[in-house]
Amino acid sequence: MSEFAMKTCPAQFEDLRSIALPSMRSNGRPPRRAFTLVEMLIVIAIISTLMSISTYAFSKARETNVLAQARNAVLTYAKLARSYAIANQIETMMVVNPFNGRFEIWHLNPPPGGGPWDPLSSGTAIPFTDGYACAPVLDSGARLPVDANGRPLAVVHPIDFGDDETRPYLTDNDQNFDNNTWAAFCFDKTGKLVVRTRRIATRTYTLRDGTTRNAADRNRLIDESPDFTVFDVPPFVMVRGGASPDTPITSTLGFVISEGPKMRQVLGPRPTSLDIVNNWLIQTRPGGRYADFADTVLLNRYTGDDLVGAF
Repeated sequence: MSEFAMKTCPAQFEDLRSIALPSMRSNGRPPRRAFTLVEMLIVIAIISTLMSISTYAFSKARETNVLAQARNAVLTYAKLARSYAIANQIETMMVVNPFNGRFEIWHLNPPPGGGPWDPLSSGTAIPFTDGYACAPVLDSGARLPVDANGRPLAVVHPIDFGDDETRPYLTDNDQNFDNNTWAAFCFDKTGKLVVRTRRIATRTYTLRDGTTRNAADRNRLIDESPDFTVFDVPPFVMVRGGASPDTPITSTLGFVISEGPKMRQVLGPRPTSLDIVNNWLIQTRPGGRYADFADTVLLNRYTGDDLVGAF
């Protein structure tokens, strides 16, 4: 194109130059190449995969943290219960409340003159106890980790869940369910871990289906702490609760700590005693389907310490 044409038709010249030099920009550099659809899909797939891996890793870390927190809390307050038993020279049972995750200390009231008194708690016969008391000596932090709604993130079960004689589980009545869900450990006045049975306040404010228990039948407050107003005159027997007011709870030498949300996902909102044993506790043993979501702990019967590696 002549110099005259370029001067008289600048627009047409620019069009021709853009066709003749498609790979050059006005600054002399080649233009940036845009992502193709395939490349964008590959990048999105990689990002999605990385996010899935990160989410899984975060979830596993959270579960591990919950189990570790629960384990440390149980062991810490078990030692406190042991110290309480030695200091007061009375057998003391620490109970884990499955409804609010609180730790409670139970023992039989001593006689009016003072001193230890626990004649009805023994392991030689069917040990149903008639007298008992909750000792409110633990602080508000004595509990399992909870979610924003105050629901326990961890669940503690007794380890001897297969003992039909003292902890039956083949039917789904309240006593069998209580025996499988209220974990307890008992220390004698020397600090030794012993197997004992005590009747504690298990007639909760809320039933397992979420409804409120009849006022005449419950012996716990709305926060599931013991309602001390229902204690009768000595020997301090709780009088509410119908024909079978409470459940005799047998202490154990060990327990299974489970990741609560996972257990509820597997068993549903209202599992039976048999569901808890066969479909969860047995499956949390080493090599079991849900072993990664639970931690089994045994206690040294003489010191109350954790027997690391026993299971």
